[in-house]
Amino acid sequence: MTDKLKKEIKEAFEIDSPVGKKQFLKDFRYPKLNKTDFILEQIFYIRKKTWLFSVLIMGFIFWFLHFYENSSTPNMNLWIISSLMPFLALIFTVELSRSSMFKMEEMEAGCLFGLSQIFLARMLIMGIWNGILLFIIALTANLYLPEGMIKIFLYLLAPYLLVNGLSFYFINNKRERGEIYSCAAIAVMVSICGMIMPRFLKRYSENIGTWVMSVVWITGLFMVLTQLRKMHKKLEEDRWNFA
Repeated sequence: MTDKLKKEIKEAFEIDSPVGKKQFLKDFRYPKLNKTDFILEQIFYIRKKTWLFSVLIMGFIFWFLHFYENSSTPNMNLWIISSLMPFLALIFTVELSRSSMFKMEEMEAGCLFGLSQIFLARMLIMGIWNGILLFIIALTANLYLPEGMIKIFLYLLAPYLLVNGLSFYFINNKRERGEIYSCAAIAVMVSICGMIMPRFLKRYSENIGTWVMSVVWITGLFMVLTQLRKMHKKLEEDRWNFA
């Protein structure tokens, strides 16, 4: 193909520059959505069973604390409550990672707000919701247990963060729908460890459990921050791949 022919083909397919494009777009009326409205809209995209399961876990903890109020081993009660936190973390992880688990990235990438913004909005919503639940659980546990708020928060957050960190690691490194079973297995294993750990630690000093939970808390927090950053970066890359 000669250069002259290329030039003629190019000229044949060229279109005139639009006239008044900016003014037209400025005057065009369409529903606009700011970031606040966008975040609030995402609440309705979170499944109802997510809210329901979270409330059921909290309700079971309330029942347990009340039923075993006069237990002779209140410290064991704290470990049992702590062993339920992995399932609250599992709910958070599954809901936050639903796009990748069910292969909806390409569809959500075509929205006005991109994948990363949808991810951050849902993370904010679920983070606030779970934070409120954890605060209410800690306040209630403080009424029944003698350990104090700081220790209660430590025992609640340590397994919660660890399960989230490990689950996000599997999600980032295993791009299959079966990853949900990996996350569930992690939650079950951490929960079982929380149930049997007091039996092994009771032969040591009284504060050994607090030290163990402190290490778990630091490890879990580091993994959550690292894996969330990696997940957000991956979503940004997918945004350009789908563009």
